Amino acid sequence: MMRQAIILGACLGLQILVSCHQARPEKPNVLFIAVDDLRPELGCYGNDLIKTPSLDRLASEGCVFTHHFVAVPTCGASRYGLLTGLRPRNRIEITNEALRRVLSGKPETESPETFIHHLRRNGYFTVGIGKIGHYPDGLLYGYEDAPGTERALKSALIVKTPGMRDRGYARDQIVSTLDIYPTLMDLCGLEMPHKTDGHSLSGLLMGKDDREWENPAYSYFRSGISIRTEQYRLTKYFRTEEPKIELYDHTSDPFENHNVAGEFPEVVARLMIKLEMGNTGLYTK
Repeated sequence: MMRQAIILGACLGLQILVSCHQARPEKPNVLFIAVDDLRPELGCYGNDLIKTPSLDRLASEGCVFTHHFVAVPTCGASRYGLLTGLRPRNRIEITNEALRRVLSGKPETESPETFIHHLRRNGYFTVGIGKIGHYPDGLLYGYEDAPGTERALKSALIVKTPGMRDRGYARDQIVSTLDIYPTLMDLCGLEMPHKTDGHSLSGLLMGKDDREWENPAYSYFRSGISIRTEQYRLTKYFRTEEPKIELYDHTSDPFENHNVAGEFPEVVARLMIKLEMGNTGLYTK
């Protein structure tokens, strides 16, 4: 009997989520692959120079998200957001010490630490190989992780799961690493244990009407909060130096060379309302 399996790959690196099919099995298997510091410079993302045949083959059988963003541009803090599905609430949570200082060695609570922990509570046997910020038992322990250099927020995300309407296609909606936790729970048929800051991508994967999808990606680093929408990136800095506001139009300036905040105050005002929705107060604590 073939059991369902889910494979997810995302780039904090790269994250890949996959599943094989049986009509509603008792529990789907989950294979999660994370590749540290791998940008979306892959064949399936349109790069003709870099040869990635295995990932391209996986993408041809699943869905590629072309606008997937991490919450913090450093590895440790990105993994913290990935595993918990939460935006940073304080300055510790935007550092590479987030997992160790916030979760490691703490008593177990009613709320699972991570999606791995929640899967274990629901009968899953988890095995971890390599660096992801957790150990095979699903709990979190101390890990020495030297601070890395700044990384781009954009990250690869490839998902393969049963029930997808199409195979080998791309989604250009804005999605976040924080969406992975609720997506996994949705695909596994498990109730969310508590509210996270992410949204399930299962509707996009199953080909449902995406016209209602509006899910800007929030990111945090160096006293700044950034929001990415389909057209713009707006960043607000909580600092004395100028500029305190940056606005980039990705339809005409994909490399963010020209700050147009002063030219489009009405866009800044409109997006600032959304940006404040992602302001957790971490810079005032």
